[in-house]
Amino acid sequence: MAYFNSGSRYEGDWKNGKKEGKGIYYYNNGVRYEGDFKNDKFEGKGIIYYNNGDIYKGDWKNDILEGKGIYYYNNGARYEGDWKNDIKEGKGIIYYNNGDRYEGDWKNDIKEGKGIFYYNNGDRQIGDFSDDLPIRKHVLFKNNGDIQTINY
Repeated sequence: MAYFNSGSRYEGDWKNGKKEGKGIYYYNNGVRYEGDFKNDKFEGKGIIYYNNGDIYKGDWKNDILEGKGIYYYNNGARYEGDWKNDIKEGKGIIYYNNGDRYEGDWKNDIKEGKGIFYYNNGDRQIGDFSDDLPIRKHVLFKNNGDIQTINY
């Protein structure tokens, strides 16, 4: 085990004096990362446990969330999908703690592009999203069979 001046510590594999391979990094604030290291960085597959109860499990590159992963929020929600530069970017699904979910495009950590919003009552709404909100024409399929057009 290696201890650092910051109060953090590391236990795991080393190569040429750097964290390399499998290991666990304990931050001094209670955050913990378990997974792959390369050249002293989180790189590959790993899990991070944040001190607020959030958890991320997935791909890492150069110490950032990059690739595919699942983020579990402490309020019961979760996001499964693409990450780029530590933010939601690409295709993904967010499951809200009330049973609603959104499946579709993400850009810069928000809903942006084509998507489907599924309501917990069985309704579903299909259309474009921008700045995390529905825009233009959406089609709402009601759980009773009715179909409705909504213009934003």
